[in-house]
Amino acid sequence: SNAIHAISNGAIFGIKLCIVIIAVLLAVISLLGLANGFLGWIFHFYGVDISIEKIASWILYPLAWLIGIPSQDLQASAEAMGIKFILNEFAAFAMFTGKVAELQPRTALLTTYAMASFANIGSIGTQISLFLTLAPDRADAIARLSFSACLCGSVSTLISACIAGIVS
Repeated sequence: SNAIHAISNGAIFGIKLCIVIIAVLLAVISLLGLANGFLGWIFHFYGVDISIEKIASWILYPLAWLIGIPSQDLQASAEAMGIKFILNEFAAFAMFTGKVAELQPRTALLTTYAMASFANIGSIGTQISLFLTLAPDRADAIARLSFSACLCGSVSTLISACIAGIVS
């Protein structure tokens, strides 16, 4: 009914959205930790060190090669890309920053382009929860399209990395 009322409603709604984002990120990180703990427990009996991030890096290894990462840096780049896809870009950049000094400049450039997006599993959960808060009547469409949107975002980011590799 007045400006103060509108500001108060906006602030309350904004705080609710922030809480949703934090809760979803905590849930995704916790589920990843649970899955890694379970995999570690199972494969520990066979003497194999395995994690969800490592599996993702194996899957992304050929893609790192396709975007033009030098062969000696493929594993580090694929690992960073795997962490980005499974968890989020902030965790991936934090891990990758510690390894940049050991890598070639081309690897740092192309991997940075390959990781520069919000297309990851953590973002899927955040987007679904935010859109469900904003438009609850569209829940089915949002949930159905979120994973394909994530894949499209990942592909477009990898294409950008390929283009950066061509022009650099």
